[in-house]
Amino acid sequence: MAFVLQDLVCNKCHGVKEAHMPVYCSCAGDFALTISSQTFMDHVNVFQNIARHYGTAYLLETIEWLLRTNPQLRH
Repeated sequence: MAFVLQDLVCNKCHGVKEAHMPVYCSCAGDFALTISSQTFMDHVNVFQNIARHYGTAYLLETIEWLLRTNPQLRH
């Protein structure tokens, strides 16, 4: 949930995006994710390893569903 609900931050002035519509910050900077996609995938991989090690079928099934339904995450 933290990844989905995260704020966008300006790369130039480091301000948090306040409105929904602007593509660029008022200082003309680009917005970036607070939590990178790579960090999110690192966490998913850790949870997948934990699920496999401890045999938690529901967690493993949930992670596999996430990866199956989001092919862009399989890098």
